[in-house]
Amino acid sequence: WLLKLLDKPSSVGLAKSSVIITSRPSASVDLHIKVSSRIEIQGFTESKRMEYFKESCDDVDALMHQLSSRPYLLSICYLPLNCAIVAHLFRALDNLPSSE
Repeated sequence: WLLKLLDKPSSVGLAKSSVIITSRPSASVDLHIKVSSRIEIQGFTESKRMEYFKESCDDVDALMHQLSSRPYLLSICYLPLNCAIVAHLFRALDNLPSSE
């Protein structure tokens, strides 16, 4: 559907867009013929994730302990938005919610 939107007239579509943001980078392969450049925003490295948590949480050790017991949750924290959500929940609740 994005390619169809790009093909529409500029008043309706994205034909003159300078930035297109997608959460599906695999789908953006088809956009190379429509846009002149592409920037890929990659997720956090492990060290950047730790740096983010240290800046946004007081008790990083407790947060990391909880995350280490939930590998599925830790695995999604490579995305900055997910890190922000996890940090916010931890700050607000002093704990991470259980999925049980």
